[in-house]
Amino acid sequence: MAWVLPEAPSESITRIVVKSPQLSRRIAIYDLSEVYAGKPICLRQNETKSVVFHEFEKFLAIEYDIKLWPIYKLPPLPPEFVPPQPEKLGLGI
Repeated sequence: MAWVLPEAPSESITRIVVKSPQLSRRIAIYDLSEVYAGKPICLRQNETKSVVFHEFEKFLAIEYDIKLWPIYKLPPLPPEFVPPQPEKLGLGI
C-alpha cells in the first residue's frame, strides 16, 4: 500500500508506521508537500520490497528531478533559507 500525500502526514501516524516493522514493510509513505510548495523534495518512508514503488521513485527522480529523502532525515537548509538566530537578551546587571 502506498500513501501519496499532498500534505505532510501527522507525526503520530508517521511514527506508528516507521516504528512498526509489520507496517513499514507493507506501507510506503510519500509526502509531496514540499513539491507542492515548489521545492524538489519528496519525503518518503519505503521499506517495502515493491518493484512498483521503487519504479515510482525512479520516475519522480528522472522525470521531475525530485530528490527523495527519508521521512525523518531532512537535508540541511541552504544558508539563505536558515532563519536568523534571535539575539540573547542581557540583563545588564
